[in-house]
Amino acid sequence: MALLLHFVLGAYLSRYSFRLRPLDGFLLQWLGRISYSPNLAYRPILSYASRQFGHTGVCLAIPMVFAASLALTLSIDEPSVRFSRSLARRVRQAITGPALQRLGGGTRLSRASLALWTRANPLNGLSP
Repeated sequence: MALLLHFVLGAYLSRYSFRLRPLDGFLLQWLGRISYSPNLAYRPILSYASRQFGHTGVCLAIPMVFAASLALTLSIDEPSVRFSRSLARRVRQAITGPALQRLGGGTRLSRASLALWTRANPLNGLSP
């Protein structure tokens, strides 16, 4: 029940923009961009470094985790995000192209109707 409540609350709050100026800095944006990769990389690197170098290895592991995170982000995360966005763009164009033709082409009314339809479309949240 609590999971459902969190899902509904998150869906409701996703309509609003919560931008905080201190969080728009380069360093925090970069850390947010690579945040999933350290979760994948830290355990193997930390265990290897601590076995090889003891307590000093823990200090050495921190820059190694950030380097591995950057490599994972650049080689896996960002290309897959670009691919998924281009795929969503193609799907949206395949759906909205016939819809525009059915609405009568390039008239102002049909473009407004299409704009309303794409706002209500669940694929609209997948914008590039």
